[in-house]
Amino acid sequence: MDAPRHKLSAGQLVTNYQAELEYLQKEKLLNRIWAQDLSLWPAEEGGERRLRANLEFLQLPERIFRLTESTLRMEGEAQSEGLTQRLFIAFESVLPFCETVLHLREDKESLKCVALESCLPSTIRHAEKQVDFAKTLLLFVNKSGYRLEDHALFLYFQKKLQVELGGEYARHFAASSERKTYLTAVAQEYGFRFVQELPARILPTYTAVLDLAVLLLVFAKLDPEVVRICCREMKKEYSEGEEGRRNPVVEAAAFLTATARSGRKMLAILAPRALAPYGDSLCQLIGGSLGQGEAGLYPLQLTSPCATEALEKNASAVVLRQGGQDDAHTEAVLGELEGRGIPFLSVPVADPLDLLRQTYLWQIATALAASRLDIDPFNGGEARLPRSLANEMLNHLSPHKNTLERRPWIREGNLQLFAEARARQEISQLNLVECLASFWARRDGAKYVGFYVFLEPKEETKRSFEALRDQISQRLDRPVLLTWGPRSLDRYGYFMREDSPRGLHLVVTGEPAQDIKIPGAGYSFGQLYRAIALGQFEALSNQGGLALRLHAASAEVDGPAELTHAFQQALRRVRS
Repeated sequence: MDAPRHKLSAGQLVTNYQAELEYLQKEKLLNRIWAQDLSLWPAEEGGERRLRANLEFLQLPERIFRLTESTLRMEGEAQSEGLTQRLFIAFESVLPFCETVLHLREDKESLKCVALESCLPSTIRHAEKQVDFAKTLLLFVNKSGYRLEDHALFLYFQKKLQVELGGEYARHFAASSERKTYLTAVAQEYGFRFVQELPARILPTYTAVLDLAVLLLVFAKLDPEVVRICCREMKKEYSEGEEGRRNPVVEAAAFLTATARSGRKMLAILAPRALAPYGDSLCQLIGGSLGQGEAGLYPLQLTSPCATEALEKNASAVVLRQGGQDDAHTEAVLGELEGRGIPFLSVPVADPLDLLRQTYLWQIATALAASRLDIDPFNGGEARLPRSLANEMLNHLSPHKNTLERRPWIREGNLQLFAEARARQEISQLNLVECLASFWARRDGAKYVGFYVFLEPKEETKRSFEALRDQISQRLDRPVLLTWGPRSLDRYGYFMREDSPRGLHLVVTGEPAQDIKIPGAGYSFGQLYRAIALGQFEALSNQGGLALRLHAASAEVDGPAELTHAFQQALRRVRS
């Protein structure tokens, strides 16, 4: 197999890394994983059953074609009927995979695909303009959990297609989920064209090779035999094999455990823009499994090129390499990391097939690292509080009771600042800039800065906030997690666990330029989006850390520019 090879620079971790590598090899822990030795991980009462069920992920590559056969047949039939466009409405790990495959695939014309990344009204409108619904198959993917966004988006598109296409509209819907989930029930009730049943009891992050296989075969148009050979050979490559052979799984696991056991709590996943969604998916896998307690490891994604100084003390890095035009930027980042002695693992993802190889590799490496850290990798759980708070707000919302209204702590022109709990006691309320400056000054004890942006993700806005991220990181000497909209709840929920590292949290919101009514609901998509942002902010505040929310109160002016200007003014007042 022409598998991608990692490049390691252990830097300040060289002694720890060598010790971990030798231990993993000497004790043959990888062999024990393949033998499904449950004693490798701690398990509470009844936990052994969960461990055994999730370890079935190891066998998925050889079952891919049996499990996806009906899906591929459905896709062929749909395309033959003229349904040559796809609208993905996906949660969990599927959306970042879809976004990455669409970036990397060579044939971008034969099957048009649009990924709907959130329930923000402008994002929905943008997606609608890109497809012709008479030629479109809408794909809802949610393995096991219920998401209010799922429900709302289905109600909206069901009504829209019913009006536009009449009685045959249900033939334009397909779903992928476990048996007996909300999504499966909806698909059966409304007569969806197709429902793919996903393996039960395995976490979504560990069934990812199935999702990737479908995306690679359908959207990247890879030869099925090529995918079949890759699946067979990567399983062989990632087993223990002969003594003395370099095994990329063992090397990756040693890198993860050396980082965590050395006291570096953070793992930065650095990726060029095209691979940034895939970096998010690796964070979701590694953080969801290892981001538990004092022994854990907490990854965050940084779109490169980016500032790396803040990683020197408390982080290691995994650098995703695409090649081509991004290589110069990546080489520069690698040079900076090496010059500062920051440990890094360089990971090539040059073509769509590498996504399959690397995902399977990191799944095994994460489970292997968990055994060394005495963590159950399949018991991370999800952050339920933000969505619970959002649901409660919406359930009690009415024309006479605006449960989404909050009184700002500071108001200056178009900008409003909100603070709760501990933040109101510890930061200045003199004016907006002084408040932000005193907030930044409280960085002692914080391992990172969480920057949660609930604005329309226009390209110009993204680049503006990425530049601001680097300024914050350099000034505060902390890595900065920059993430957009509700997706942060799925991808970075481990930062909201009670035993996660302390951070400074900043939630940025704004008034939507437009809104869309949700059929049958007492609220709109704009209100749903606002409720999720408020739920996230209030959950972060309830954790006991410092959290602020900065809101642009009017969509008629340039909110993002005002916001970034206020941040920059405050940063100038903070001592490096």
